Amino acid sequence: MRVPLEPDVHRRLQRIARESTEAKRSQAPTAGNGLLIVLSRLGVLRWFSHRQHMINFVESNVAGPPMPMRILGATIHDFIPIGTVVGNLTIGFLALSYAGKLIIAVQADADRHPDLPVLLAAMRREADQLAIRAAPEEVRLRVSRSRV
Repeated sequence: MRVPLEPDVHRRLQRIARESTEAKRSQAPTAGNGLLIVLSRLGVLRWFSHRQHMINFVESNVAGPPMPMRILGATIHDFIPIGTVVGNLTIGFLALSYAGKLIIAVQADADRHPDLPVLLAAMRREADQLAIRAAPEEVRLRVSRSRV
């Protein structure tokens, strides 16, 4: 999917939401997952994941509950999405909404993304522009850099 280069951040977000919704409707469901299952059963998934060139990053988003959850009477104030970068994937973006908050985690191979601070600064600027109408604590960016 091409990301629209709309100068107004709010219009850009609306276009991205509209175009990604349309893209999700037209995608073949779980075709890639079937391939991964077969490769796993054949015992060659690890070999394949280190040599594949079909994708270069992973993005995942989870819509969490709109209201705070409780465990044993204690309110859960925050969640942190955790994922992994495996094979020859070097960066992953995870988004989680929870109780009116949006948490974005970025996990990257530090050796292969020396310019990660530039990307994160751009993401923070975009989040700040989008959060003008929201309380600043509603948008958070978490970063994990690792050496693989």
